[in-house]
Amino acid sequence: MDYEPTLEFARDCDATDPLRGYRGQFHFPTLDTPEMVYFSGHSLGLQPKTVRAAVELELDEWAKYGVDGHFHSDRPWISYHRLATNGFAELTGALPHEVVAMNTLTVNLHILMASFYRPTPDRYKIVIEKGACPSDNYAAASQLRLHGFDPATSLLEWSPPVGEQLLRTEDLAELLEREGESVVGEASPGKRNGLDHARPFEAVVVGDVLGRQKGTRDAGSLHAPQAALDVPRFLRIEIAQRHVNGPRLVP
Repeated sequence: MDYEPTLEFARDCDATDPLRGYRGQFHFPTLDTPEMVYFSGHSLGLQPKTVRAAVELELDEWAKYGVDGHFHSDRPWISYHRLATNGFAELTGALPHEVVAMNTLTVNLHILMASFYRPTPDRYKIVIEKGACPSDNYAAASQLRLHGFDPATSLLEWSPPVGEQLLRTEDLAELLEREGESVVGEASPGKRNGLDHARPFEAVVVGDVLGRQKGTRDAGSLHAPQAALDVPRFLRIEIAQRHVNGPRLVP
């Protein structure tokens, strides 16, 4: 099939799409648009028509068993997370023993940073996108305070150019070059909430990691100055809103 940038071609593709029937399995907001096209799946997806019955089933189990529902309900709550293991592994391209459904996003951010954020008096700053989710910002700021640093001066924002919404890797490279070895890591989103903009991980990861190993100035098309590439840092990539909206990070 040869792609054609026409409305007729798009309608033909929709008509022959083998997944077309799945649209009928979700509730679409009506508002003033009867045939809404919904692209916010990375933020809050459409409600499946079967979800109400599934939630009510668990409420019935709660009423029936109380605390014993952890062990005696049809799907015991104590091992509930295991029901999601294979699905998460398939979505992320990982092996089942490499994934687990646990906690909330903010709790998991704290756990990760408690393990990998190891500041020193000279290297302690964290880079985060401007306008990040409040929970992301809170987690990074609270980790800084835990180690005695002031987020007002230690939490650096990677911002889009004035008048724009999309982040640019060249701006990140300039920030890292400017701040030098004081930056210990970057807390990065996989996809900006509310924007159709996925982070170019190949540029950041390859440029920052392979660039340091090979000594190239523009590895991975990041085009970062050599000084920015020579400093080892942690890179925490939050893919909670990306893994179903972009290429897998794990082959």
